[in-house]
Amino acid sequence: MIVISRHVNESVVIGEDIVVTVLEVSDDHVRLGITSPNNDPPYWEHTLYLEPAEESYQELQLR
Repeated sequence: MIVISRHVNESVVIGEDIVVTVLEVSDDHVRLGITSPNNDPPYWEHTLYLEPAEESYQELQLR
């Protein structure tokens, strides 16, 4: 996995013809613009929800 940081209005080029641009960043979401040849597919939507890691301290035992 590669992790890339970009600011608003900065882009990442994937392959030769797909451009992903950061349009907006807020507290709980990021809007991306995706430009591809012939705008295929015409509509993409994918939502990713990240939950904070929950650590179960009840399972830990001190010896």
